[in-house]
Amino acid sequence: MTATYFRHGERRSLAAREAEADERMPLTRAAQAVRRETGCTLVVARDALRRTHDGEWHHVGKYAARCDYYSVSAACRLLALADSIARLPADWREALEPVFASPSIDERGAARDAAFAVLGERSGLSAEDASWLYYEVK
Repeated sequence: MTATYFRHGERRSLAAREAEADERMPLTRAAQAVRRETGCTLVVARDALRRTHDGEWHHVGKYAARCDYYSVSAACRLLALADSIARLPADWREALEPVFASPSIDERGAARDAAFAVLGERSGLSAEDASWLYYEVK
């Protein structure tokens, strides 16, 4: 049986169309958009998209197949930070783990903020970018 939205002349669900309005799209189109915005190769664009994928997916096509959707802006942000990321030590993620083992939430929050600030100083990243990189990028 075909999807309801397909019978009404659409190829994507309403949520998929809303996601595309927010610059989130399937990998092939997202990679092209990242390449246009940053001037990188498609291989680099796909890698950045996969590293920043947050698990979002939508139904598309005649039979409502599941399709992963990727954020163009997140991938572009990752590529813009590439030089700073290259200056990070190889074990930077593991070095932050003890910070998150603090017993209280208040101590953990203060320690985390201080760790991201130090990480940012060493690499040239802002504390906000360091936090984003830690939590959002694989």
